[in-house]
Amino acid sequence: MGEAILPGAEVQHDGECIGSVEEVLLDQRSGEPEAVLMRHGRADYLLRVPVQYLMSESASRIEFDTARDLDAVERVAIESGRAPPTGTHLTDAGRTVPSAPADGVVGQTPGMPASYDGPPTG
Repeated sequence: MGEAILPGAEVQHDGECIGSVEEVLLDQRSGEPEAVLMRHGRADYLLRVPVQYLMSESASRIEFDTARDLDAVERVAIESGRAPPTGTHLTDAGRTVPSAPADGVVGQTPGMPASYDGPPTG
């Protein structure tokens, strides 16, 4: 697959960012990457995408195979009543653990209030 893929890598399709890599899954026998868990946009679920459908541009950017029709994949998921799609191409990798509050992760910046009291943004 070329260069190693890192968690956080941008996933592109036809030149547009469609998500990011959350985790790289390795084959237990060979130690080589076999799939990535990808977050599609701001979804609260992860998609498992086999590496044969990905092309590595760099460790921080991969391209989803342009020969794959993502609209058709989405259509199949909707028609089957399942979202995200499951099957041999893309499978549901399960829900993710909620992120910690930002001020607890990055700490406070000098001059900023002790807590954020603005309206929710999501």
